[in-house]
Amino acid sequence: MTTDRSSTPPDWKAITEAIARQLKGEPNAQLSNRRELRWGRRGSFQLNTDGAAEGRWKDWESGQGGRGAVSLAEYLLGTDRSGALDWLRQGSYLSERLPSPTPRKSDAVRADSQAPIKRANLARSIWASGSAIPRDESHPVRRWFTNRLLWRPEMPTPPLLRWRAADSRHTGAGSILALLAPPAAWCDAWPGLPEPTAVQLVAVDGAGNPALDKPSEDGGLGKRTIGNAHGTVVMVGNPMLPNASAPIRVTEGLADALAVAARYDVPVVATAGTAGMRNPAIIEWLAAASRGVVIHADADTPKNGKSPAGTSAAGFLRSAILNAGGDATAIYPPAGYKDVAEAAAVSDFKPLGQDWIDYALTLAQTTGWPRWEIARIAQIATAGA
Repeated sequence: MTTDRSSTPPDWKAITEAIARQLKGEPNAQLSNRRELRWGRRGSFQLNTDGAAEGRWKDWESGQGGRGAVSLAEYLLGTDRSGALDWLRQGSYLSERLPSPTPRKSDAVRADSQAPIKRANLARSIWASGSAIPRDESHPVRRWFTNRLLWRPEMPTPPLLRWRAADSRHTGAGSILALLAPPAAWCDAWPGLPEPTAVQLVAVDGAGNPALDKPSEDGGLGKRTIGNAHGTVVMVGNPMLPNASAPIRVTEGLADALAVAARYDVPVVATAGTAGMRNPAIIEWLAAASRGVVIHADADTPKNGKSPAGTSAAGFLRSAILNAGGDATAIYPPAGYKDVAEAAAVSDFKPLGQDWIDYALTLAQTTGWPRWEIARIAQIATAGA
């Protein structure tokens, strides 16, 4: 996208597709075709590339959709129209000499102005329907922890997780609920929890193994995010980053965050996918961490010779934090592992090996709960966890 566009109108079709590939990685080749591109194992993110619907995009997990490069950038970056246009120009998708494209109703991320409020209310309703996760080792969530060595059995479940039993269409026992909110909301609510603006549901069966939230023929997913997820994080520990006594750990997903938090005496931030690592508000917040940030990159299988989306996003986040005046380091899984949760599953809460840089301090070298959890427990009463 480096062509001089001073006299040539933008190729919006090419720009829209390039944005999707940059921010979401390579599409699922098996589910994509000439008329549409699909991302995710089940194709839950869709971009139409031909025909009357060309340029339309849809995130079937969140229910949000729109049309055109600007609305797509807005959504994936979690920013407004002005921020999206600035990003497009900085990335040489648009020339500074070109006027901003005139917005159309079809460009909007949903025409209903109340849609974000409705989605947030739905997320809060789902969160309220959940229950505390008991210490019972036979509970599906505890089995999920044990199967993947994500959380220590002697420790209470973080209060940012809840359990929602299956309804009649669920293929498993129920779903783990994880609270998502903007960084500022986590800080304002500390030491309590913020109101969720989104909730992630992770479907599991009675043995703690992955399940679908509804039958596959009805579009079932193993993970589904409800609400306004962009610009939100899952925060395990104290969100007051300027007061941190060690580097903050950042991961791309919930399981990774739990695996890291179970092994480190530091707060851990999980972004809502790779797009969360490119969100300006999250970048600014992380840049304020007094002891810096360590980013645990995902290393999904690369396609077409390009870097994995997780690797690219971690590199982007590191550069952005440095540019914002912060300190950041990105570390990557050793060969054969795609993310920190996968490597943790064979570590038995021990250091994850010399190949995994900087994995030295674990909770095995401390006593009891980590300090950030003691601080929370000292100030709020926990129930059922």
